[in-house]
Amino acid sequence: MKRASLVGAVVLSVTALPLFANFVSGASLPKITLAAPESLLVKAGSDGTSQVKSMLERTRQMKAYSFDSVLYTFKNGKQIVETGKLYFKSPNMIRFEVTQGGKRSGSVVVRQPDGKIRGKMGGALSGIKVALSPDSKLLKAANGFSVLESDFGNLLSAAVDRIKEENSCLSGRIPEVSMPLIELVSRDGSLISRMTVDVTSKLPEEWSLFEDGKLFSTVKFSNLRLWAALPDSFFKLEGEGRPSEDSTQLLAQERGISISPSEYRLRMQELRSQPLSCERLVEELKCFVGPGADSVRLTAVRNAVNSLRAISTRLCSLELPLPLTQQEQQWAAANRSRIVFSVSQLELLLSALQLARPMMEEKQPAQCAGKWDDSLSVCREQVSKLYDEIDRDSPDVNAFDKARHALNDAISSLDVESNEAPAAGGASFP
Repeated sequence: MKRASLVGAVVLSVTALPLFANFVSGASLPKITLAAPESLLVKAGSDGTSQVKSMLERTRQMKAYSFDSVLYTFKNGKQIVETGKLYFKSPNMIRFEVTQGGKRSGSVVVRQPDGKIRGKMGGALSGIKVALSPDSKLLKAANGFSVLESDFGNLLSAAVDRIKEENSCLSGRIPEVSMPLIELVSRDGSLISRMTVDVTSKLPEEWSLFEDGKLFSTVKFSNLRLWAALPDSFFKLEGEGRPSEDSTQLLAQERGISISPSEYRLRMQELRSQPLSCERLVEELKCFVGPGADSVRLTAVRNAVNSLRAISTRLCSLELPLPLTQQEQQWAAANRSRIVFSVSQLELLLSALQLARPMMEEKQPAQCAGKWDDSLSVCREQVSKLYDEIDRDSPDVNAFDKARHALNDAISSLDVESNEAPAAGGASFP
């Protein structure tokens, strides 16, 4: 079965950054009855559409709230457990804290009042903060969905959308379960999701998703609390203002993390000589790309590609050891924080450069615009591979080396393709 928006929305509610997932074999499983992959209400249930809509309307009246959550995802024969605490403030601020994630405990992700997204690492990378793109892999759980749409409003809104797609929504009770049930059943009769409803809050208490006739994930909500107010500063990793917006500021957080003072000074000197302000470049792209682009807007794309190349070149300059276990561990301790920052900024710029597609199509022949798409796709693929290696306890240094150089080659292609786009009056980039 294809994963639809409801699947994504429900799973999101308790996800942490994937770097902080915790693989657990002995954690508690859902009740057997609730894990059943066939509908429990198909014979006795009534239409539950109005009940879901009523829950959605209730969440829209909740200006600020928090809840604890535990997500069980069943994948590749493993049970992955992610626990955390989510805070929401209207209209769209989110803070998610990983309360238990093994060595990744303590990580935090926020969507700030200005809409910008930041993450703070936990465990061995504790304290490292990065700006993130909305589709960053760092925001996704083991099930592949993002934490940014994890509040009750998004979850229930997605459920309503699925019902509008002519899926059946059933509501009722069965003797084996003490709480009311709501199920979403597809047009072919397969079970999409099952929810238990808390009788006090009238909101979901447990929500299970099914794929291909099997339980895919279950999320459990607890300790729902309505807040009279939450300060905007609570949704900023830096507290009262002063967000870290460039690589020099962010890399300063590496100080004291397995590097010598001389190495730290060298890194800072390198960055100060080539300052990169990725968030500023992203804002320029958002302002300048689009149909009717002129030379100023094309220059914004060029600046972003230049920064991609600078970050990638620095990433390729890192000396990695031979793939021996002890050396891999030393590499992880000494370089992982720097790599996490670099890869996250590459991802941030690549996501923004996707906005340039209409402009590249307008300024170039169709086949050239297609090359732009292909190069971006290769870049994103290699970034994903780099993240996979970063997440391992013992990275495959050869695989990492291959991915970073393939990324550098793809960025070189972007450089060529962006220069082939003529500016206003037929001029190309300088």
